[in-house]
Amino acid sequence: MRTDQADYEREKTFLEHSIKQGEEQIKILSEQNVKEEKGVQADVEELQKMNELFSRGTLTSPRVTDARRAVLLSSTRKLQTAAQLMQVQKQQDEIARQRERLDDQRKIKLLQELQDAGTRLGQVRAKLQSTGEKLLYTSARSQVVAKANSSRSLRSSERAKRPGTHRRGTGLRAAAGRCRRSCSAVE
Repeated sequence: MRTDQADYEREKTFLEHSIKQGEEQIKILSEQNVKEEKGVQADVEELQKMNELFSRGTLTSPRVTDARRAVLLSSTRKLQTAAQLMQVQKQQDEIARQRERLDDQRKIKLLQELQDAGTRLGQVRAKLQSTGEKLLYTSARSQVVAKANSSRSLRSSERAKRPGTHRRGTGLRAAAGRCRRSCSAVE
């Protein structure tokens, strides 16, 4: 469980760090994109001026060609920056989704472990209840047997105390005693 928690924390830290880096990249690329847009606008304005001067005949063709190349180059850089910005934003979305998925999977796993623990707890409770019932039955039975034994010994001792209710012995001494009593009764 601790290993799972540590792994979860490491993964979450990594994803959060990646998100922060992506946010910094987005910020830099956004600023660069704004600068590239301004550069394109400046190059387009320069090309328009060059075209006007060329149409008046005060500028040579190679300078207009250079201005066109500059517009093309700055437009290409702006497109590349915009593409990079979109790519980083897409990665940010994917990383954010991974973080959500990580949290969701962690919750699902913890809920499953909780459910398993609840099931095990129910099984242990059932065993404890069964054992408790057996102990209760055994205890009650022992008490009944002990009560029955004490009743028998009490009855035996009461019989022994009452005259004429004791059992006659079967041994030689008992027979001799009976004989003496009957003989004394005859005299």
